Amino acid sequence: MIKKFIQKIIHNLKRQYRLEFIDEETLSSSKHFSFRPILWVAGSATLFFGIIGGTSATIWYTPAIREQIPGYTNPDNARKLITMQSHIARLEEDVKSKDEYILTLKKVLNNGSSAEPTTQKEKGTQKELPEIKIDPYIKEAIAQNNPNKTTEAKPQISQPTPGEAASSPKSSKVELKLKTFLRPVIGDLRDGFSPSKGHYGIDIGTNANETVLAATEGYVQISDFTEADGYMIAITNPSGVTTIYKHNSMLLKKKGSYVHAGEPIAKVGNTGENSSGPHLHFEIWYNGEPLNPVDYVKYK
Repeated sequence: MIKKFIQKIIHNLKRQYRLEFIDEETLSSSKHFSFRPILWVAGSATLFFGIIGGTSATIWYTPAIREQIPGYTNPDNARKLITMQSHIARLEEDVKSKDEYILTLKKVLNNGSSAEPTTQKEKGTQKELPEIKIDPYIKEAIAQNNPNKTTEAKPQISQPTPGEAASSPKSSKVELKLKTFLRPVIGDLRDGFSPSKGHYGIDIGTNANETVLAATEGYVQISDFTEADGYMIAITNPSGVTTIYKHNSMLLKKKGSYVHAGEPIAKVGNTGENSSGPHLHFEIWYNGEPLNPVDYVKYK
């Protein structure tokens, strides 16, 4: 029955029909034309699918239009987005590392003074760091030069004479004598002193777990672990010079303790995000300025 119904519809569509327009007054045919319904259906379908196909082709070959479709993702933009996200993540890690580095140095660079410390001058400019507050216990012990603050006697540190200080082209820096500083560890110089690149000391390559010796006597101001620098220890002597030792595998002295020059303070390691192998990163600071350790101690 359904088959007959379909055949009847197809037959009717194929038949030829006549459409006439009759004048009401004269009842005569003014206009007329013949047509087959199946031709109208075929033409309409062709027009419909032509519009759909043309619209789809326009969208497909026009990226500016294609990207406006909700849910569509451009592969190139997706790759660029992933690359930018990775770059941003690396920048955030770098900023976090630098912030952590500054926070640790804030404890050791001021040496009890209320003045703001500065980094080493380069190319006629001077960079400023935030004001630094020294540990009250160490500040009082250094200011009063009181040996009762520790169970060990403090050795004397050689100081420059007024004539030596006046003859120095950079009077803001201490005239450090080579005998005041010992070699902290035996090894080869890997990376040198480069403040412009944020490298405020030198890297001494050596074997893991080698003993690190105090280059000078003084109080331990920092003995802690940071993500960027690993196990780090900083020592400030009564003359205001601070030596810093980074990337150790372990620390042998606690904060507030007093150490003599040449006394074991740590073990060489490879800790911290900034370390790429067993070595000692060694820094010397005075009056808020980093000094080149190579100028004061031979490391080879």
